[in-house]
Amino acid sequence: MSQVDLLNHRIAPADSEFTVRTYLCTFYRSLLLDIDAEGFLSVTKRIIFQTLSETSAGSCSIQSDMPIQDVSEVSGYKGTVFSFGRLLIGLAASWQLAVTASLLIAVVGARTHVPKLDPGPLGDGGRPIGADVVGWLVAIAAFMGSITAGRASIWHTVLAFIATSAMAVLGDVTLFEDLGPSFVCPYNPNGVGIQLLLACLLAIYGLGCAFVYARRPTFTLTIHSKGGSGTPIAIAGGHGIGIPTLGLERALQVEPGNDAEVILKELGALVFDVQMLHRPHPS
Repeated sequence: MSQVDLLNHRIAPADSEFTVRTYLCTFYRSLLLDIDAEGFLSVTKRIIFQTLSETSAGSCSIQSDMPIQDVSEVSGYKGTVFSFGRLLIGLAASWQLAVTASLLIAVVGARTHVPKLDPGPLGDGGRPIGADVVGWLVAIAAFMGSITAGRASIWHTVLAFIATSAMAVLGDVTLFEDLGPSFVCPYNPNGVGIQLLLACLLAIYGLGCAFVYARRPTFTLTIHSKGGSGTPIAIAGGHGIGIPTLGLERALQVEPGNDAEVILKELGALVFDVQMLHRPHPS
């Protein structure tokens, strides 16, 4: 349970009000809005939800509360959600850096002095292998970096596509050429080279990384009232396709807090116990 007590520290208490339990139920994060805030839910004579964050533009807060006697239903979800926005971000960043990597490999390889070990079919000394050495180094380093990067990190995807781009350059395929005749490897004019096969496998691996990156943890908690169809307290994360339900939270990423699982298990029972405790006794 959280050690933060919203009463007296962040919220003025009502008469004879005390904290029964406080949960760190969610995190609100947004790089665009410079928000990184913790969301707390306290059970007193009320259900109180509050999050507070200091940003470069000033403070940002979300607060809701309702009498605990008015609670009629508690529903929530903790799990994962597929975000098309994260998928597009991951693919766009990977495309940009993969293009940059292929250009750097060509430039650095052309300036790297490595003897021409292959005399070439025409006896002209073959192609310089400086780009090959740089390409292999980049491909191996990027692939190992992708494996060691966290699955939730965008570098898991970006480095996979950089390795794909490097391997494609080794197979004489770039993003600026016609792919038709490029599927003939200079070392094997009659078929597809091992570099292109590895590039295809790395591309499949990169797409898998992108879809893994698009899955993110989320948390949703809705507390309904007896008085109507409204939801006085709604912590709305994404649903199946990553679309939040509250307009404000469209710019926020809602992640489960340390007590997310605990609050889903015991909040309903705790609310019921407090309601029975404050129920008027018959005279």
